[in-house]
Amino acid sequence: MIKKGHVVGCAVRSAPPSHLMWDQIQIRTSGPSEAACLIYLPGLHGDWTLVASFKAALGEAVRFVEITYPRTTTWTVTDYAKAVLNALAEAGIKSGWLLAESFGSQIGWEILRLSSSQPALSNFSPTALIMTGGFVRHPMRWIIPIVQRINRAIPLRALGLICRGYAFYARFRHRRATASHAADDISSSIRSRVEQSG
Repeated sequence: MIKKGHVVGCAVRSAPPSHLMWDQIQIRTSGPSEAACLIYLPGLHGDWTLVASFKAALGEAVRFVEITYPRTTTWTVTDYAKAVLNALAEAGIKSGWLLAESFGSQIGWEILRLSSSQPALSNFSPTALIMTGGFVRHPMRWIIPIVQRINRAIPLRALGLICRGYAFYARFRHRRATASHAADDISSSIRSRVEQSG
């Protein structure tokens, strides 16, 4: 059984998780182990850095399970879903609500499919799938080609400055979520991604 705050799938280090390069799903849990389980499947950013304020607001009401995806571009949605199911099994988590943000909704749907079509694959039984943002048709499709042209015109250095500006804003926005050092995690994550791309 996983202890509160324990990370599965990698060695616990003092550096934020965003600095690590790994090839497997990581999870960390908080809240009482006997409480209902809420499993957070992040969006395309792939980690728990943007959920810290929400986690702080939950307090001890649920057992909150945070997922971080590996930094890979070779996995399919099925690979992600199977890896999440394996990590949950390793953590002894047998049921819970899936909170799927944006890209995470695709993984959530696949977990539902695998759980119903291949129950021998995992002991996990989803209670429900809660989807949050980013998975619907864009309301102004006509703007997409315009934004694409603008994005092509922005130099990579300017994009780096925009990302650094967002990192500053994120630190301000999550300044009260100090329990998980969210602001530092967010800034470090964005900084490392900008440095990797530039």
